[in-house]
Amino acid sequence: FSYELSKLENKRGTPERPLSDLGRVSYESHWARELLLLLRKIGNRPDPEQRNASLVELSTLTAFKLEDIKATLERLRLLTYFKGQWII
Repeated sequence: FSYELSKLENKRGTPERPLSDLGRVSYESHWARELLLLLRKIGNRPDPEQRNASLVELSTLTAFKLEDIKATLERLRLLTYFKGQWII
């Protein structure tokens, strides 16, 4: 719910830190699910040239902070640093 409010306000959100063990598991699961659904949607775009997304775009679409997105994609082993840039 808080992320939906963040989207309406055009802000990026993150939970209060430090997270409890249960809170960490819950948020990591939420972030992973939402990002995987979004990446599938982006990958299914009709125009092949539109089938890419930056971390900033993912942050804009989800209202997640960049640090949370990067950590989640790294944990899922979907993010690689190659020739000076991050690649999903």
